[in-house]
Amino acid sequence: MKSLLRSKCEEAMVDVLHRAKNPLTLGEIVVLIHKTAPSLLTGASPTKSLYSMLLRREGFRAKHGVALLFTVSKERGSLLYSLANIK
Repeated sequence: MKSLLRSKCEEAMVDVLHRAKNPLTLGEIVVLIHKTAPSLLTGASPTKSLYSMLLRREGFRAKHGVALLFTVSKERGSLLYSLANIK
């Protein structure tokens, strides 16, 4: 069974969202992750890579009845990410 532990990217995203006062878009999250850990998200489209990783890992958690790490809301056509109630 696939590991339910958080990936390094997810840990970085949790740290960014924990410090943020408001929900953020993935683009904003990527910029903040790059400031603290520039080697985590590399490549031509890091925002798309992060989105893909989140979609797979959160889908896996939902499928297996594990609490989700992030909540997503839509505002003015943008997806905003915030922390779910995690321990």
